[in-house]
Order: sequence, then structure tokens, then C-alpha cells
Amino acid sequence: MRKRLQAFIQYFRTRIFKRNLLRYFDWPLFILIISISLFGVVAIFSATATSVTEEPATIMEMLDTQPITYARL
Repeated sequence: MRKRLQAFIQYFRTRIFKRNLLRYFDWPLFILIISISLFGVVAIFSATATSVTEEPATIMEMLDTQPITYARL
């Protein structure tokens, strides 16, 4: 089993994953896309959130009181 795992790791390092691709990856653009996406999710949640009369005990209770029909496609 250990030899198979080492062989897979060696295959992955030599054939599939090329380290020079990380050098040319556009990290600022990736971080910008992730941050804009997270901002969009927060904006949709805050736009569809309703006020709750009592404080929910857990996050799951809070999410159960919020409508999610607007966020669906």
C-alpha cells in the first residue's frame, strides 16, 4: 500500500502538477474574484434577511428563519 501511495505521489508530481504553473498564476485576480463573490453572497443574504423577534440559539436556527428563495436560480 505504501509503495502504491509513493508511486501515485511521484506520478502526481511529475506528470499532473507542474510547479511552474503556480509561478504564472494570477493570484491578485484570483483573490479579487473570491472577494467579490463573497461580497455578493453577503449582499444577497442581507437583502433577503428578515428581522427576528427573538434571538436564535444557534446558527442553524438563525438560518432556518431566513428566506433563501431569492438566492435560488
